[in-house]
Amino acid sequence: MKRKSRFWTYVFAFIPGAGQMYLGFLKFGVSIMLSFFLVIFAADFFRVSLVIALLPVIWCYSFFDTINKAGLTDEEFESIKDKSLFEGIFSGNLHSMTGRHTWIGILLIVLGAFLLMDKIILNELDRIGFINRYVVSDHIRTIIIAGAIIWLGVKMISGKKEE
Repeated sequence: MKRKSRFWTYVFAFIPGAGQMYLGFLKFGVSIMLSFFLVIFAADFFRVSLVIALLPVIWCYSFFDTINKAGLTDEEFESIKDKSLFEGIFSGNLHSMTGRHTWIGILLIVLGAFLLMDKIILNELDRIGFINRYVVSDHIRTIIIAGAIIWLGVKMISGKKEE
């Protein structure tokens, strides 16, 4: 593979994922860029500013990964496989419900139910004067995030089940 310009590698390294894409690791670069913007979306959608603390971590990882890959020898560089950060999560057949696919399915169901409630049910209840849509919507977002954090904490404390 032809070596890329050190100047442009450095410039693209400042944009999460762009440096990897410039070096030829398209799947990896796109997944880093997607992760970066998904964190921004999640912080805005769920109104949880604490999530934004992940942005510098993703940015630094992306920057230093680009610089490190650019500094590898040709043999080391050629041996790196281009794979997505999400490859382990979304690989395989969707019909074979592994543990990860089950959790992705649950997440999609919760997100769909939330959108249905937020965009249709709460609007109608607000229209007839039964509730204040914006107050209830904010509470639902807080309940979802708080529930996820509590569940994760319980899972971490309980640890791995012994067989």
